[in-house]
Amino acid sequence: MLSIIRLRAFQAIATGNLFATIGISLFNIVLLMYAKSFPNPHWYVSMVTVATLLPYLFSGITGKLADRSASRPHRLIYTKFFQAGSYVLLAGVINQQTALVFYLVILINVVSDIVGGYGEGLIKLMIQRQIPATLRQQAIGLNTSVATLIAPVGQTMGVVVMSQFHNYAVAGLINAAAFVLSALCLLWDDQPLAPAPMVEKTTHQPIWPALTKAVRRAFGLSAVNFLGIIMIANICDTSLDGILNLFFIDLSSELPVSYGTAIVLTNCVYVAGSVLGAASRHTWLDRVTNLSLLLITTAATGLAYMVLLIAPRFTLILLSVLVVAFCNGKLNPRLISQLMQVIPAQNTAAVLGTVSAVVMMAAPIGSMFILLCYNLYGATIALTIVLTLAVMTFGWCLVAKRAES
Repeated sequence: MLSIIRLRAFQAIATGNLFATIGISLFNIVLLMYAKSFPNPHWYVSMVTVATLLPYLFSGITGKLADRSASRPHRLIYTKFFQAGSYVLLAGVINQQTALVFYLVILINVVSDIVGGYGEGLIKLMIQRQIPATLRQQAIGLNTSVATLIAPVGQTMGVVVMSQFHNYAVAGLINAAAFVLSALCLLWDDQPLAPAPMVEKTTHQPIWPALTKAVRRAFGLSAVNFLGIIMIANICDTSLDGILNLFFIDLSSELPVSYGTAIVLTNCVYVAGSVLGAASRHTWLDRVTNLSLLLITTAATGLAYMVLLIAPRFTLILLSVLVVAFCNGKLNPRLISQLMQVIPAQNTAAVLGTVSAVVMMAAPIGSMFILLCYNLYGATIALTIVLTLAVMTFGWCLVAKRAES
């Protein structure tokens, strides 16, 4: 771990990520509180949840753009300044609490996240080209851990800002300032981020053949099986956050804390689990196969929904979220790093972006359907549907594992 932390390229990326995460997490909790302040809060909270997933649909496009971008460190810095400007614009309108302004705020937030996705593609390329292959999984895990570890700090700041100022524009301006600080960190450490010169000109291969070959080499599965399993599993995983946002509204009279505090505590537990999963080594989960780890992660997600359905106690909810987060902290860095090892360098961001786009394509539709069922028919029907999806994913994993063995 110390060898990674000493790398100046990693220091620059992680420091910039730290400030950006503070701003994003601060504004995300404020955005939920903003949505909850409208009449019919279930609808507006659902819209916020779905809007956070929409930028992933553009991951393939932003990844391809990242692959073809020259002067990638400078482009990364420009994305941070663009996002800062977006939230300055948002701060100018957000206090006008009308439905039209709400959707405008959501649009600005989505555009900013799409640009941020382009920046993430640039970061993946820098990690691939500047960090040794033996350290990449840990580097990806640590970089993700920086974001997950700092997120509760930003969320706590958001709750404090709203309790002190009662002004949504202040949160927008703080988010803008955080992006400026992120850009300045990257600008200050611009030299270690400079890419190594390319000796020969490379050509971009078609994405699907490159993806199919990479998935087969890394996971021993066909691309259709791999993407299908991950897609449905991701619907279950991303829906958990949205369902908890609504579930805590219904459970507010029984919660030991306020709604905003319950969201922050849940996210803190998720952060703890993710960091433990990403940073710990030589555990039992590190020794299982990729497909077995996916099976375990799917089972953990299904267990979390069982808790909400059968025993919705706050402590049990937190414990189930911890288990899901720990499994995801193991699965996600391994998935990305092993694909990185087998993807041609000139297609890295495009292939990873395509995986992200295909996997996340169903997430907004699936989450919107599940949250719509929650609003129309109640928690029991919505939880039963998503639990059924988790069982289907588990079964698909078993069938694919037997077929490919």
